Amino acid sequence: MNFGAALSHGARTFRDRPALSFEGHILTYWEFNGRVNRLANALLKAGLRKGDHVAFATHNIPQGIEVYWAAAKAGLVAVPLNIILRRPEIARVFASARVRACIVEKKLLDRLPVPNAARIDLVIDPDNHGTDSYETFLAAADPAEPAVDVDPEEPCTVMFSSGTTSRPKGIVSSHRARALACLIYAAEFGLSFEARTLHTTPLYHNSTLILCLSTLAVGGCVVLDRHFDARRTLALCHQERITHALLVPTQLNRILGSASAASSRMPATLRCLVSVGEPLAEPIRQRVLSEMTSRLYILYGTSEGLATVLRPEQQPSHGSSVGLPVLHTEIRVVGDAGAEMPPDTIGEIVGRSARQMSGYYGDPQATAATVRNGWIYTGDLGVIDPQGFLRVVGRKKEMIISGGVNIYPFDIEQVVMTHDAVAEAAVVGIPDEHWGEAVKLVVALRPGAILTAEELMSWCREQLPGYQRPKVVEIRAVLPRNAAGKLLKNALADPTEQGRSGTHGF
Repeated sequence: MNFGAALSHGARTFRDRPALSFEGHILTYWEFNGRVNRLANALLKAGLRKGDHVAFATHNIPQGIEVYWAAAKAGLVAVPLNIILRRPEIARVFASARVRACIVEKKLLDRLPVPNAARIDLVIDPDNHGTDSYETFLAAADPAEPAVDVDPEEPCTVMFSSGTTSRPKGIVSSHRARALACLIYAAEFGLSFEARTLHTTPLYHNSTLILCLSTLAVGGCVVLDRHFDARRTLALCHQERITHALLVPTQLNRILGSASAASSRMPATLRCLVSVGEPLAEPIRQRVLSEMTSRLYILYGTSEGLATVLRPEQQPSHGSSVGLPVLHTEIRVVGDAGAEMPPDTIGEIVGRSARQMSGYYGDPQATAATVRNGWIYTGDLGVIDPQGFLRVVGRKKEMIISGGVNIYPFDIEQVVMTHDAVAEAAVVGIPDEHWGEAVKLVVALRPGAILTAEELMSWCREQLPGYQRPKVVEIRAVLPRNAAGKLLKNALADPTEQGRSGTHGF
């Protein structure tokens, strides 16, 4: 079961149908598969062997998608790189993964570690026709299917969750896991050869594997959005008659904030809008449903291979939850000793699935700490109701213990988000001499809104019980996020970060 075989099937079955649409240019399945085969064969001819690691650093462009499929067909392992990392951080990823080749956009070339004779670097640059040119490399290669046998349990991708520590953690997924993920998501979100899927999150992020690669696995067309821009991205949905889209809550919030209710509506062609990456605040969820589309799916997932989904028809009755487990997935909530908790009781979310990770690359200790008796321990806290719906209450390590009382930031954030002036809210714990920890609230305001920290503190005293009331309230222009739109809470507890905080990628 070679993950790349799905694309070969698409080339045979959907030969002249569009596979990728990018800035007015179309690649059919036959053309796209031919380019993928050329890259796979060229890498093998250059001396790479099955199991070698191929990294890539690109924005949302077709060449990045080509690396995913070419590596799989050649029996190589794709390593997507976080393009906002600096050279020392990427160097740690290269060293950890023992990268043998890297495909990089010219504008990102300065992020790579110093070149060496053991590594092949290919540059994506239309003006470059030298030996290190990506297009030159492809042009001389054979477009035939690579003759490589791959065991289904061999690694297909290594997704590094972070490059900011001395030992980055790489999530290894097998060919079987990647292939099953595509089929599972296709079934959950109604993907078929008729799908026209918008992709606007970074290619190195696990969200690429939810709709983007799943669409290509079943013969649909992926519309690549190089950079997210609220108004332009929404216009693209209409122009391209998008049927499926994945947007993180930050992007949804930006779209709602950039247009009137009438002009923020998704096209009538849209069948599925997936929100993923972090909790979708209740006021935003309600606005998405009323102003953008009723076809909202809320996905909770971990890169290690677990997911639940709340479907459109479940939104009215279970809107505070993240839904039910997706196909071939089991989810439980357990106590500190590992015993399953009764319904409506908070515990750690654990699960197992047919597509879960093989482990962390080169790190058996971290793997053993996360995967216990076949179950993935997520570090997230949640509650399962009697009907099986999961509600996430926060990260275990982010839970605040104040005077012996457990405080869950998510509960406070949901209340604060109901304030008319608040666009974003985040709660963290800070040291407190008397209580051990205290609540700190950080918010960003809606455009044009006027609100002082003192006024918000007073409002919180009326809306929150005593143990949840913040001791410190801070108002920032924006909340710090990574390129995938995920909130960086570690930057919120440190007051020295206030002047440097900002958003990246969106």
